[in-house]
Amino acid sequence: MRKSAVFASIALMLASCTVSKAALVTTVLTLDAASPSVNTLDLTLFNINPVVQLGTTQTVLSGSIIAEIEINRDSGEITSVNLNGGTILGSTWSMLVPALGTTLTGTGTAGTADTDPDTTSVDINGNFNAAPHRITLTGGEVNPGGTQLAGTDIDGSGLGLITSTLNGDQWDIAFQMAIDDSELLAGSNLVIQGNLVARGSVTAIPEPTSTLALTTFAGCLVFRRRRRK
Repeated sequence: MRKSAVFASIALMLASCTVSKAALVTTVLTLDAASPSVNTLDLTLFNINPVVQLGTTQTVLSGSIIAEIEINRDSGEITSVNLNGGTILGSTWSMLVPALGTTLTGTGTAGTADTDPDTTSVDINGNFNAAPHRITLTGGEVNPGGTQLAGTDIDGSGLGLITSTLNGDQWDIAFQMAIDDSELLAGSNLVIQGNLVARGSVTAIPEPTSTLALTTFAGCLVFRRRRRK
């Protein structure tokens, strides 16, 4: 084999070893236990005109999110995130509304996670635009009035953060984003605010293509040495 051909083969194999080791993986992110600052949504009802606060309460979130992330299994760098399922439950809540002479009660609130468009890029610091990510309600009812909550989208807001931390043979994933949304309820404006935090993990293993490239490269070097004997 000519030297130029050998060097070309080596260069090609080295290039194959330096390609991105990013992999698209699906993981389950479990919501942290609720606290006053995490996975607790503040619900505040406002009269629309004039703007006057009518009542306030809270609901606690629990459950899990299915997330598709693009992650470099060697470095842990995450470059994209897509929420595409899971089950999120909201606790029963009640809100005294003196101006309406009633108490509103929300029961059976359930939802799933979604991203539209399907994928959001993540920068080198783990920041991403939270606006395309949302909780889409699949059930729930507010009484009196029997208002059905299914189909309501509760949107993310501002910059979200997703990070990875190496823990043995896996990357621990932490996801968080703010929720800041408003919906029409009982002829008034219901403002929904809080912080969604969930965690999961991804196995830290090299991609098969990288291992194959290294094996092939080593094999070629052995073959070359044998040819010289």
